Amino acid sequence: IRRCAVRAVETLRALELRATTEATFSALEAAALALLTTPIKRAALIIDLQHGFIDDHTRHIPARIAQLLSDYRFNPCIFTRYYSVENSPFETMLNWYGLYADNPRTALVAELQPYAAFGEVIDKTGYSGLTDAVLSRLHAEQPDEVVIIGLETDACVLKTAFDAFEANHNITVISDLCATMAGAAMHDAALNVLTRNLGVNTVITQARFEARASYKGATDKASDINVPPSTR
Repeated sequence: IRRCAVRAVETLRALELRATTEATFSALEAAALALLTTPIKRAALIIDLQHGFIDDHTRHIPARIAQLLSDYRFNPCIFTRYYSVENSPFETMLNWYGLYADNPRTALVAELQPYAAFGEVIDKTGYSGLTDAVLSRLHAEQPDEVVIIGLETDACVLKTAFDAFEANHNITVISDLCATMAGAAMHDAALNVLTRNLGVNTVITQARFEARASYKGATDKASDINVPPSTR
């Protein structure tokens, strides 16, 4: 409904209705803007921002996500953290012996740790970030929108987005706040898959997210919910 209202306002303004329809235009615009200025409750799922998934293809993502969390309010603000378990399909089928719980590279990157201290860190052992614990938190908070960002676009981000979609959450994947160690071509391919299956209004850039969020006014700005003291 909110996205329809955004498009309605943009369309009405583009049409530049005049004279005989001015009253109708004003009434419709007022109704749409009233909906848009109602505070919206957003959740954030920040997927696997861990040392073990940082390389030259993904190194730019943590600082950008930290800035987003500083600028906008998310509740709940959930950080997923992957760790490997013995005899998992990653070992038996992919021969990948990755990030066990005692591996220092399992830790969240430094840029996000202050925000994680004000949010929640939930561990997972598979691709999907939509674990039972995460689902429970989303069910308890009932956010209007679930923003999905992080690593890696072609794996855990993609699986989390599909699972959240099928769980009937209103999701947004911010495309340039995701990346993959597999490189730009694989990142773009994953975004194409997500866009085709989840819709062009679900997979958007950070600029488009911020433009859409600006309709909500000051109520969208960050608060003590997810902002560490050093940035307030």
